[in-house]
Amino acid sequence: MKTNILTYACVAAAVVLTSCDGAWQPPVDAEGKADLSTMNIDNDDAEKLVQTEQSRAGIDTSGYLIAIYKSGETDVPVKTWTFGEMPEIVALPAGDYTVEAESHKVGKAEWEKPYFTGKQNFKIEAGKITQVDPITCKFSNIKVTITVTDDLKALLTDDATFTVVANDEGELVYTKDETRAGYFQALEGSNTMVVKFKGTMGGTMVEENFPFTDIAAGQHRAITFRTKDGPKPPQPIGGVENGGIGIDAGVIDKDIDGNVTYEDDIIPGDRPGQEDPKDPVGPEDPDKPNPPVGNDPIDFKSETIDLEGVNNPGTLTGGAVVNILSDKGLAHLYVTIKSETLNKDALMDIGLDTNFDLAYPGDLEEGLSGLNFPTGAAVIGAKKVEFAITDFMLPLSAFPGDHTFIVKAEDVEGNSKELVLKFNSPAN
Repeated sequence: MKTNILTYACVAAAVVLTSCDGAWQPPVDAEGKADLSTMNIDNDDAEKLVQTEQSRAGIDTSGYLIAIYKSGETDVPVKTWTFGEMPEIVALPAGDYTVEAESHKVGKAEWEKPYFTGKQNFKIEAGKITQVDPITCKFSNIKVTITVTDDLKALLTDDATFTVVANDEGELVYTKDETRAGYFQALEGSNTMVVKFKGTMGGTMVEENFPFTDIAAGQHRAITFRTKDGPKPPQPIGGVENGGIGIDAGVIDKDIDGNVTYEDDIIPGDRPGQEDPKDPVGPEDPDKPNPPVGNDPIDFKSETIDLEGVNNPGTLTGGAVVNILSDKGLAHLYVTIKSETLNKDALMDIGLDTNFDLAYPGDLEEGLSGLNFPTGAAVIGAKKVEFAITDFMLPLSAFPGDHTFIVKAEDVEGNSKELVLKFNSPAN
């Protein structure tokens, strides 16, 4: 940080002299000064990260980005510098402020680039000097490491990849020998992550998706892939059976100091110890969906659609919604549309197709989202999904004839259940 001791001394002396005779008045522009000389940056978490890319001795904060914001006006900063170029004294109009520090402009996904942020509030009074306290920066993105066991490596060819997708857009591709840590931006409202495996295993091309939930800033998800004995239910996107050997995953959620927060041998829907009780006592929690009743891990319920009969899309009241409940969390939500008059070309015109997976909509994302279908993170790992097709009922009613929606829900353990929705649009 640059020093300006002479300026600081002059300002301090002026304040002392003017205050002695009682005649000093605040300047007309009602400015005060912020003393930034004591505003050090403490990377509280940096030395705790289990990593090779940084160590406590190697932390250099001179390039950290510093921004001062007027209270309630967080869109545009009033002052910006790097920490190494920040002056010791800065004049500001009287008022409340927040100074924020960040290690860099965080990316959606980056190799070996942990992100640190912190902030401090302070108040400027006219004609006074305010000392700004040090800022403590915390680890603020998500660390992901992947380990492939030796027995699984022996079955995989070099084309095998583990693609991690988080925050809706961030993506990194890990090979079976990748040792680097990936760092993903943590977004509010986006708490799911998926690892997509694809590769040749014992001569068979295998594709499998592993969803993770409860993703949050400051986590280190250490994922291990290994072989799994015994067959697994066939997967629509590609089987994982190969002579009775399959691929499985386990996850350890570590504190950044390396302590294990929890560990699971399979991809969980809930953390151990946080599952809903089997027989809850007291009133039902309205924030938690009711799990499926009985031994069926997936269930369908609707208050607006007749799940057994034929529905007229033009006369449905209260919306067209099916609640899909999964006690393990969903991995896929496949939809097939069959219609007498609404053919593939007509569906493509409105951004849809005759077959799609709402968990991984691909090129259909825009069209599905435009009709308010749940997609992506709203499906993956969710225990309750509102399959809302209300906005599709109006265009559907314009095509006379019978229409069928085949909805197949599949959970993270391979369990699946199918629902057939029937509609009829009368001719005008």
